[in-house]
Amino acid sequence: MVSIINRQGIRKVDVLTPSNEKGLMFELFDGVRKGKFDTDDLAVTKLYGDPTKKEAYKKLKNRLKNQLANTMIFGDNNPVLPDSAKAFIACYRQFAIFWVLLGNGGYQSGFSMGKRILKVAIKYELTELCVMVSAGLRKLSEREGDIKKFDYYNNLAHKYHKLYEAELIACEYEESITIHFIKSRSAKTKLAKQAKQYSEKLKKYTSSMDSSRLFLKAFNVFVLSHEIAGEFDEMRKTCDEAVAYFENKKPRKTNSIFIFLFKSLMYYQRIKDFENGEKVIVKAVSYIANKDSRNYFITIERYILLSITCQKYQVAHEQYYAAVNKKGFELMLDSNKEHWKIYEAYLQFLKLTGELVIDKETKKNKFRLGKFLNEVPTFSKDKMGFNATILIIQILLLLQMKKFETLIDRAESLRIYAYRYLRKPETMRSFYFVKILFEIIKVQFHKEAAIRKCEKYHKKMALISPTNRADEGVIEIIPYEELWKIVLGLLDTKFQKTKKRLSTKK
Repeated sequence: MVSIINRQGIRKVDVLTPSNEKGLMFELFDGVRKGKFDTDDLAVTKLYGDPTKKEAYKKLKNRLKNQLANTMIFGDNNPVLPDSAKAFIACYRQFAIFWVLLGNGGYQSGFSMGKRILKVAIKYELTELCVMVSAGLRKLSEREGDIKKFDYYNNLAHKYHKLYEAELIACEYEESITIHFIKSRSAKTKLAKQAKQYSEKLKKYTSSMDSSRLFLKAFNVFVLSHEIAGEFDEMRKTCDEAVAYFENKKPRKTNSIFIFLFKSLMYYQRIKDFENGEKVIVKAVSYIANKDSRNYFITIERYILLSITCQKYQVAHEQYYAAVNKKGFELMLDSNKEHWKIYEAYLQFLKLTGELVIDKETKKNKFRLGKFLNEVPTFSKDKMGFNATILIIQILLLLQMKKFETLIDRAESLRIYAYRYLRKPETMRSFYFVKILFEIIKVQFHKEAAIRKCEKYHKKMALISPTNRADEGVIEIIPYEELWKIVLGLLDTKFQKTKKRLSTKK
């Protein structure tokens, strides 16, 4: 190793360290980290005070990219990472050195390093690495003329190559299903048959081979096949099987356990089982090492939704404000934080209607109602998901405040949206609830007339099971049946005369 380094020469590695937390380099790094620079043009102006300094900025940006890349290779591991993640990073760093050694004739050092890498790779089931390192050690054994070692590493290479092929097939099957949900964001029930076929093929591999990656991908396919087919009880059972499998692995795969605990939460929310759902949430949180991570916050999101669905509004309120007041919440991307504004609006609606009673509201937790009502929905590019959820809560807040003419103006946006995007099987519950809101406006907010006119839409809506998934349509923060009861409580026996009328155009 010394001789190779002597031939190559040594130069300083340019990495990010506490010592260089100053100057333009750090300003650019910090600005990107905190979301201050949305565009290169903005960054140039902020850093140099001169928008024409693009060439200097380009050099600075490239140097930062190199520093970031070097820091990933040579920097310290995140201390909160699980041992398996630390082992993955360490092994691939060492594998790069192993390959450089072999390419430069460092066979003795390479053999010693390869054996160390292989031992850890086998322990942590890094199958691809096992194949490549075994093949490298087989080559070194051939150079030594050691037939015993050659056969040993050759057998390992073939063993892990077969396992790696099975893992690749499992990955292919999973990705072949999930790719349909990336852009379309609507239910893909036609995939149910294909998912079932994939499941049967993967069971042949899982019955004869074993690796965490193979079972992770296979269980994902099994869960998806049940979910797409609407077999939610079977989906939950499969999640339980996956959790049991990964809990028994040595070393324990905490992230995989978390994944399937999290996936099972949809079932408990669907059947409104708060007690068992809460137990799963507590268990899932126990497997999250970093309580400022995205995994923590998406789990608390599920906790909030489960609580509201089960009318545990106080729990939802407590969990919401405990989460948003954590340091890690501010570190999340804005796109991930936007959902939380909607949850807050629904909690505010529950407060205003008396469904949620809070003894004392802190200044830090106060909801800025006017700001929310005046904001244009930030999900306007996402034609499924949260758009209707935002528009509906804006209507409900205005209804509670009896701002009827402003409500009618807002309803026009909701009407257009509903007829364009909600008349699909997976979003018909939302479409019928919007129709209910339209009828309330048409009868000038008269309670008895609303009950009579809305009955047919209420019945149609009740016949459809809620999905409660953004990728299948619209999340019902408060189930529509419960919302209907609350809305009726806001109406009275008087007609509300308004100057404006709701448009009947589609």
